[in-house]
Amino acid sequence: MKKNFSIISSIEVVKAGDSFDLHNDFDLSKLEIDFQKNNLSLLWLSRSSSSCLQLSIVFKQIKYFNALGFDEEMPRAEDRRLSFLGYLHPEDVNIMNGFLPEESYADGHHIIFSFEGGLTLKLLAEIAELDVKN
Repeated sequence: MKKNFSIISSIEVVKAGDSFDLHNDFDLSKLEIDFQKNNLSLLWLSRSSSSCLQLSIVFKQIKYFNALGFDEEMPRAEDRRLSFLGYLHPEDVNIMNGFLPEESYADGHHIIFSFEGGLTLKLLAEIAELDVKN
């Protein structure tokens, strides 16, 4: 997967030296799948009332996608809060609760996003692009 960002400390993404803490500073606002373009987009909004910063991570040319549902006992607000993100070996298709750090990433590894409310997304794409908007 060609990507323009790195993952650090299992909760942050870094692009061009700028770090964004997805666990503490952002909420997932939208997950969108474009079946015609074979893309998946995640839109993140800043939690700060003084910031209108938006992040989007777009996965282009999806090769693999798996999702694990919500925990019914958790408040829906927790579905927006990231628990961790990282990578998994492609042969670990049934694993949805762990990750490898950036240092262990190799082309072909799946990326995994796990949320406090139980939602887990795992995917592989040709391209992953982080875009930052003010």
